[in-house]
Amino acid sequence: MSVVTSAGTTGASIIHDRRTAGTIIDDQIIELKAFNELRMDSDLWNQSHIDITSFNNIVLLSGEAQNDSLRNRATELVKRIPKVRMVHNEIAIVAPSSALSRSGDAWITGKVKTSLIANKDIDPTRIKVVTERGIVYLMGLVTPGEAKISTDIVRRVGGVQRVIKLFEYVQSDVEKSDIKESESDANVDEDKSVSSIDTEREMKEMAPDRNSREEEQAEKKQTMVDTNKDRERGE
Repeated sequence: MSVVTSAGTTGASIIHDRRTAGTIIDDQIIELKAFNELRMDSDLWNQSHIDITSFNNIVLLSGEAQNDSLRNRATELVKRIPKVRMVHNEIAIVAPSSALSRSGDAWITGKVKTSLIANKDIDPTRIKVVTERGIVYLMGLVTPGEAKISTDIVRRVGGVQRVIKLFEYVQSDVEKSDIKESESDANVDEDKSVSSIDTEREMKEMAPDRNSREEEQAEKKQTMVDTNKDRERGE
């Protein structure tokens, strides 16, 4: 297996990044922690190839796994990492891709980035590009207009099989008309983008799960302490 992270941000991109400096560091830490979590699972390590990308504490898991159980396990391991707000699991249930296929994906990513840089209507440093098996995933804090422009650019790049948007819109209230696509576009792209309010709600929903796990662990520890005390009294 190979687990790949996208850690690393250039000085130029930091200047234009809509994330705070603290969040950029958090994203790098999340990716490294996710890498370690997946590496410690021998089945995941031996039977899958997973790329980990964190942007504004939203994690994209892409790549391939041998079965649905491994795919779901990857999500559960990453969801419990502190500060993770949402997990997009785009892992395909197929055999791990070859080195040649990954090389082709890297080539497509390079072409996509070059095409975005050439457009003066958007800031390419605000868009994260991930490619798997010709499928291009777009992440970033963008406006609906920036999302539409970048998607139109990417779908015209040679080798791109499909475009999936995983943007987080900076507006708190995004009207459907702002991001509405034609029927022909819908066959090419998949939009899983969210507004900032959506991710805040997701974070609150995940919090009770984490709290319940912590409470359960505390109860188990207390039970062990009480049991030991009872044994000591008996002796």
